[in-house]
Amino acid sequence: MSRIGLAFSGGGIRSAAFCSGVLRRLLQLKVKIENMSCVSGGGFTGTAYLDWKYRNGQKDNPKWHQEFFNQMRERTGYFCNWQSLVTGLIDTVLVTTIIALVSVILPALIWMTYACPLAYLVDFLVGDLLRATSHAHKHKHNVPDLVYQRNVLFASLLVTSVFSFIVGSIIPWAYIFRLISTSALVILALCVFPWAIHAILENAPTLIQLLVLILAAIVWLGFPAFRRRAEIVMVLFAYAFVIHFRVYKHLFGGLEYSDFTFHVLIWVSGILLWILPFLGAIQQRLMNVFNRWRLQKAFYTPQSVGETGCSGIGWHDLILTYPRFISKERKILNLADFENISPYYICNTTVNNWKRTPDDEESYELLTLTPREIQRLDSPYEEDTFMDKLEPDDIRLSEAMALSAASLSPHLRLVVGDTSQVKHLGTDLMIIVGTAMGTSILSDLQTEGRKNMLYKILPLLMETLRALPLIVFPILYFVDGDEKWMTIAVFFYLGIIFTLSFIAMIPTGKEKPGPPEKLTRWFLINIPYVRFIRDMTGIINVGPSPPPVMRISDGGHTENLGLLPLLKLRLEKIVIANGTECKSDKNYGVELLHSLELARKKLQCSFTALDGRDVMEDIRVNFVDKKQGEQPRSYTFKVSYYSADHDNGIERMVGVGQILLLAPRHPSKGVRTKERVSWKIALRDIDVDLEAGQWGTGPTLKAEEVDRLTFCCCECCHGSTCRSASQWCCGSFPGHSNANQFFTPSLFSAYHREGYRACVEAKAAEFLST
Repeated sequence: MSRIGLAFSGGGIRSAAFCSGVLRRLLQLKVKIENMSCVSGGGFTGTAYLDWKYRNGQKDNPKWHQEFFNQMRERTGYFCNWQSLVTGLIDTVLVTTIIALVSVILPALIWMTYACPLAYLVDFLVGDLLRATSHAHKHKHNVPDLVYQRNVLFASLLVTSVFSFIVGSIIPWAYIFRLISTSALVILALCVFPWAIHAILENAPTLIQLLVLILAAIVWLGFPAFRRRAEIVMVLFAYAFVIHFRVYKHLFGGLEYSDFTFHVLIWVSGILLWILPFLGAIQQRLMNVFNRWRLQKAFYTPQSVGETGCSGIGWHDLILTYPRFISKERKILNLADFENISPYYICNTTVNNWKRTPDDEESYELLTLTPREIQRLDSPYEEDTFMDKLEPDDIRLSEAMALSAASLSPHLRLVVGDTSQVKHLGTDLMIIVGTAMGTSILSDLQTEGRKNMLYKILPLLMETLRALPLIVFPILYFVDGDEKWMTIAVFFYLGIIFTLSFIAMIPTGKEKPGPPEKLTRWFLINIPYVRFIRDMTGIINVGPSPPPVMRISDGGHTENLGLLPLLKLRLEKIVIANGTECKSDKNYGVELLHSLELARKKLQCSFTALDGRDVMEDIRVNFVDKKQGEQPRSYTFKVSYYSADHDNGIERMVGVGQILLLAPRHPSKGVRTKERVSWKIALRDIDVDLEAGQWGTGPTLKAEEVDRLTFCCCECCHGSTCRSASQWCCGSFPGHSNANQFFTPSLFSAYHREGYRACVEAKAAEFLST
């Protein structure tokens, strides 16, 4: 039976550095860590340590420990390493290129292929109404004029959207109403936006036109309720100009219109829809794969990642259904390789858009990836949802790390600082422009891997069929010049789109799915457009069977400390290395209280102070509300484990344990010692040599050492010159913002030493060993 566990929290490279200091101290004292639960940045350190241990004979040794921590320090600038001028320039160009590709080039190719067919359709159906003026008809009391019809159209679409949304909210299974609501709202936008551009901006000066557009964007992004769909609105704005171009036969700004040119653009759209069917999926996954490559290249062993650092990464990581294979030259480590290696690794991710039962409050849950099983946190011990579907040997070690570190995601739900769900504008914008790191995996990789090649060609045929009307019929138009061929092309294509949209509406999640659900699950796996409609309409997979394509985001979006999986194991001793972002001393207990509340609700745990006091009050008094110079780097409390006795209808206590929380403090605020501890004193009973030049003179930091650590990826820029701007932009020690992933070796050393000191001050090794 497992007895102790170590939790490494999320927090990017800041948390990785802090956790590495804790890990170093425990390894030096030869503490046998039985379980290690990692979230996001904590997984940088946790998985890299496991990789090094596997490649070094699966045994701990001070020699390779020192090499491991030195490499983490030297390569801490994993995104952009400016320790070498040439490397820094290459990394900068690479990062800039990837962001441009994901944020500009791919979105333009993907989204704008739909613009011209939609513009043709809008013009064909309501073009006369949009072009109408108030003087179109003089006798509107006898014959409704075009203006009156246009107003009725706008109002009808708005009422239809609102009514369908309300009905869809009241009747959970009525997903068709959600499709109607969304479709009506999109159609309304496609009609109103071009008309507004013509009515408001047509005769305005160019400067006023630009000002109005900028203000519209600011207003939309300024309200949280609007920002949730800001990316769609930005696309609709772009579509509006194309529709305006078709309806009013010119683009504001003076560009001349030609029917032939526009029809050529529709034909080109069909070609793009045919040859670029998977670009949307690649765009959503590319940043996650790039992040994984940079992390494993920086921190893993050369045997695991090769010369370029990309071993284990292939087309299957970019294209959902691409077959996986293992290189014959090099053993690529997967989770199953660590089944019998201590510590037992637990990767924390969040699976979204899935309710295990209809009564679940949230549509997301913690998904743990381990060397023995993959399981939802709320699944009973005896339930193995993914058996023979998604197994530990399907998940690479670095892939698990990157899945847990999908910090920027459209499914961001992390609670920070209060009781509401918070999304910051900066994060929203990064998601909108395509730099999200969330990704998706198939819930039944085993079955997909066994399918023959003929079966895998079928999706390509389906995508060809989807684009075929816009390719073939325009050619007939070019031959004889008859406009009807263009009309047939657009309406035929529209029919295919609505058919696929209807298929996306069919509910999934039943334990034994029928033919309609099986059909939908196949389309969700193989046709990206169906997945897109599913996401936009917010359909939730309800039932014990997981979604065919699981949307994965950062484990911290559910619980950021990595505590819950260890509590589910009912361990006796747990140490939490809390490297999460904390902008104020008053918020030091927020993450912990959030985790404890989830544990009470999901795992029936109860928490008290060591002296029996209420734990919330004890945290406030003994950990949060402490004066400068007396703020502790640790807090210890008790947990009681309960299990439901279904026969008697009660809960009974089945065990107790203790939890030790470690957190960084600023040198001038944390508990002060009479004298600074050097490495020589700290390591007097340990046969280990730390290089003082790299890791400072000892674990005890000075205020002047950390106050100079500004936001920068280059050592030469640290200092007092831009301290104020750096603190405003990305915080300061020990609360540098999660946005600051461009760490220098000096920044890494500071957090590493603080983690080491917190471990010494709290006697964490002794806590776990007794």
